[in-house]
Amino acid sequence: MAIERRLQRSDLLLITLFMGFSSAIAQVLLIRELLTIFRGNEFIIGIIFTAWFLGIFIGARFNPLAAERALERRVRICLICLPLIVVASIYLAHSVSILIPKTVGTFYSFGTELLLSLLFTIPISFLVGFFFPPVVTLTSREDGSRSGGNVYLTESFGSFSGGVLFSFILVDYLNPLEILLILLFLALLITARSIRKKIFAITLLLPVILFPFSRDTEKQLFKLVWDRSHTGKLITYQRTRYQTVFIESTDELINVYGDGIFFYSLPDRYESRAVFHLIESLRGEKHKKVLLLGTGPGSIPYNLQKTDMEISYFETDPDLWKIINPHRKSMYPMTGESPGLRVIMQDLRLFLRESSERFDMIICFPPQPENIMLNRFYTREFYSLCRMHLKRNGILISSIHGFSNYMTEDLKRFIASIYQGFIREFPYMLKTSGETIYLIGASEKGVLPVSFEQLIDRYRERYPALLHRGLEREIIENFSPDELRTLFERTQLDYFDRIINPLLSETDENLDLKPRGYWNQIILAALQEKSTLYRLLRGFVFFPLLGLLLSGIAFIDIRKRHGREQFINGMIMYAIGFISISTMILMIILYQNFNGIVYYRISLINALFMLGLTAGSYTYNRKRNRSLTAVFLLLSLTLGGIYLYTFIRTELLFWGAIVIFSFLCGTVFPTLFTSMAGDRFHTTASVLDAMDHLGSIIGSLVTVLFLLPLIGIHGTIILNAALSLLIAISSYLQPRMSRG
Repeated sequence: MAIERRLQRSDLLLITLFMGFSSAIAQVLLIRELLTIFRGNEFIIGIIFTAWFLGIFIGARFNPLAAERALERRVRICLICLPLIVVASIYLAHSVSILIPKTVGTFYSFGTELLLSLLFTIPISFLVGFFFPPVVTLTSREDGSRSGGNVYLTESFGSFSGGVLFSFILVDYLNPLEILLILLFLALLITARSIRKKIFAITLLLPVILFPFSRDTEKQLFKLVWDRSHTGKLITYQRTRYQTVFIESTDELINVYGDGIFFYSLPDRYESRAVFHLIESLRGEKHKKVLLLGTGPGSIPYNLQKTDMEISYFETDPDLWKIINPHRKSMYPMTGESPGLRVIMQDLRLFLRESSERFDMIICFPPQPENIMLNRFYTREFYSLCRMHLKRNGILISSIHGFSNYMTEDLKRFIASIYQGFIREFPYMLKTSGETIYLIGASEKGVLPVSFEQLIDRYRERYPALLHRGLEREIIENFSPDELRTLFERTQLDYFDRIINPLLSETDENLDLKPRGYWNQIILAALQEKSTLYRLLRGFVFFPLLGLLLSGIAFIDIRKRHGREQFINGMIMYAIGFISISTMILMIILYQNFNGIVYYRISLINALFMLGLTAGSYTYNRKRNRSLTAVFLLLSLTLGGIYLYTFIRTELLFWGAIVIFSFLCGTVFPTLFTSMAGDRFHTTASVLDAMDHLGSIIGSLVTVLFLLPLIGIHGTIILNAALSLLIAISSYLQPRMSRG
């Protein structure tokens, strides 16, 4: 017969520490893996955060008080079930394309992705919220009014530890299944301390036995799923610092995907023919140094090398070259072995920001801006960086989504937002027509021909010299310079000017801090897939109104069931949840914009946030004179520091701002809990934890779907600072109004 020892304070705090530790790892794993399955963009990150906090809210809110034995069982169940449910959610998410087929080369609809995100996230986060009130109640036997603060800081410290361990060790050496088997072993080990029966010694062997097979198991699962849901066969996959890269083989082609987004195929001789000749037709006699991004490592760099170009080659993911190079070598043996090619395995924007090197031509064809990492190659700031790194007679060739006939309203605004940023940096330009439009810019007059007819005439004179360069047969065979006319269809160019030019004055340009191109791409994709969310996203107001409605219902419920004091403090906790998650989403996007790497840094950002929460909770749980007025005033000033970071972009300021900001956020819960707990510890913990996460739900949803596209990053920072200042003023005036 099992002997269940009563959980002591040390047991409860150890369980709390582990729950924080494992939930932090679970959250990051879930975000990283779902990004590889769905669109890989910040829209999905926002939805996952919303689902995560919704699960915690439900777990904390619907958690009735019960006898101590029942509460202890809840805690034990949450402890063991968390790693098991994370395993099920992550690998079911990877297998969903077998269960719910989709068209090859496409994503699920936005509505389907939203529902699946909820399905795979809520069961995990429900356990995180469900264990919290019982632990607070059980520890209150010894800690009294400090029980809430102690549990809060212990969980936060566990989350910090999990985030740090994941960021610097686990992420580089273990896959999700290996990590979760370790978490399961630790959960069983902790449980075995309080349940004295030999059966638990046997269960400890289960994750130990499975661990050696976990890597091959994941590999076989991914191969099975990919081969069943794609036209080709999966050759390899690898998690890089930026994303998960998948490489498939189909019909003698190698296809490369990053987070589900198609990058390019190899070999690409036929696809490169027109682009190669466009580049050569624009090239001047003194143009030797060229920078390439997004062209793929195939025919473009291979043939440009044979024309004596000195090439600096970049990938949108700097780690991608090492993955694709073994497959590329057999197709393009000269590339990579010639002094004419320099592969720079660094983020291009970081390179342009730190380097003083200048080029004759910069050629940039990244995939469509499905996410912020790709959108930052379509912003005015990026075009400005390119202009600064061009020589005096230098040329930039970029690309945007084009059209074959009629442009819809959403396609017009998508094109206009990017086009406007380009022409403001490059007043002298040419453009092509077609489903992909190439924008050709120069910062000085006279560098480009005045018309495409002149461009073709000039190329006709230079073209014969290329016939003796040993170019690929598919590039040169039966080519005539007049073939370039297909890129400059006059009626389409006139239609473009007639439609797009009048929109420029009323369309926001695509910027790093106001990513209109990225948002318009989401709207355009929703329209093309006929998603039910299209009208909701297009109108902007639905999700803020939904947030207000849900918040209002929760506020009224608390006021009726728990009284005025719980209502007021619940509103403050709601506000801190809104401000904190909104700001953290902005910090993730800022890091993505300025450094490119967020896939590897989400866990570190989360870890430092939890470190601040731990320190703030620890400090204010022991501080006698606590002023929320000062906390929210300092919070608004810290948000001002984050606003300053967007201009200075010093990485030390970025990480420091996260710690200070989260420290201030961490002081609120223990201050409110101590002031209002009385002897209703379970109810108070449930209300404050639930309202904290309800604010986080609304904050993540509204930030991604309303604030970011409408007022941008700067506007959202200012709004959060204003809200913090308003609470500071209200907190200062409330005691005086009560005395009056």
